[in-house]
Amino acid sequence: MNGDRSMDLSEQELELPNTISTRTQLAEKYMDKRRYKEAVELFTSCLEGFNKNDPVIMKRSVLANYLARDHQQAVYYGELLKDDRHFQSAEEKIAYAWALFETGEKEKAEEVFKEMNERYSNYPQRMEYARFLDINARKLEAIELLEVLIEEYEQMEPYERRLKRNTHKDVKAMYKSMKRVG
Repeated sequence: MNGDRSMDLSEQELELPNTISTRTQLAEKYMDKRRYKEAVELFTSCLEGFNKNDPVIMKRSVLANYLARDHQQAVYYGELLKDDRHFQSAEEKIAYAWALFETGEKEKAEEVFKEMNERYSNYPQRMEYARFLDINARKLEAIELLEVLIEEYEQMEPYERRLKRNTHKDVKAMYKSMKRVG
């Protein structure tokens, strides 16, 4: 192995028992390596038998399919999950909203983004909503949303502020970028 201790994913796959758990773990490793089509195949193979409607695997399938540019399939899994309470604020729901947008369902995509637009929570989702507004020639609304996010950060307790420091930096950078452009 040329002195390299790390195994190729295909070598790891050969050594693992063929179970739902190992397939989902391997699919996650494929996601980390940006090998989305392989991840999709593994997640799909896990949605069988008693795991046919597993919301955790379906959530990951939404994201994997979106990243693999199979927007129709991402929408399919998103539709199956839209009433699942764990999906309501999941970051994978961002991929569902963007997949809707990519398939021409702009209004429905906005509805999904609005569902995630809850004050003092869902910061990554709300940042993506601002991006969505900007892309749809609604820059002023996007800037206003980012201003709300910045204001919320300033009202947080110091401990929570530390936890969300990186998100706050991203929000401020997006805000400055939008203000500069228009």
